[in-house]
Amino acid sequence: MSNSDNPYAAPESFLTGAEGSYSGALQVDGDQMICVGNRVQLPEICVISGDTDDLVQLRKMLTYAGPVVLIVFLISPLIGAILDMLLKKQTFVTMYVNRDIRSKRRWNMFFGVVFLFAAFGLLVALISSGSVEAAPAWLVVPLAVFIVAIVLMVKGGALLTVKKFEKPDRFWLRGFKPAFFAALARDPQGIDPIGF
Repeated sequence: MSNSDNPYAAPESFLTGAEGSYSGALQVDGDQMICVGNRVQLPEICVISGDTDDLVQLRKMLTYAGPVVLIVFLISPLIGAILDMLLKKQTFVTMYVNRDIRSKRRWNMFFGVVFLFAAFGLLVALISSGSVEAAPAWLVVPLAVFIVAIVLMVKGGALLTVKKFEKPDRFWLRGFKPAFFAALARDPQGIDPIGF
């Protein structure tokens, strides 16, 4: 049965794994990569370890709103959120990560969330039991658990971020490790090496 026989079938581009057209315009600029377009396909190299074996493909939407939006958000969250929705630029990036590294990052994020809930649970338990008034030093425990949670969540968080945007659709991506650029230098895969 072909798509012409089934009006509810997925488009062929979806079945083959291609999501629209990917831009081939990638350039290396120091420790960043400049990409042009709303959809970017990075080379099949782990962005962290530089491995080319046992990779997992990740598709992420990266956004950029600019530092002014962050400052406005800190002053007035509502106005900052509205500005973020209006001014944000985005690109879909297909990248590759070693399977083991992805697993470790997922576990870091999972335990970070668990520790975050534990920190809030400890804080509520201390406040409800009256231990805070008796011994304020006990507040150090939920604070320490909260800090551990934040560290784990940062370690498991976003791989790549957008550092800079230039009109019409040029993004500077950061977060690549030196091993990625070393592997890319050995096999450029058609990427213009500005900063090699």
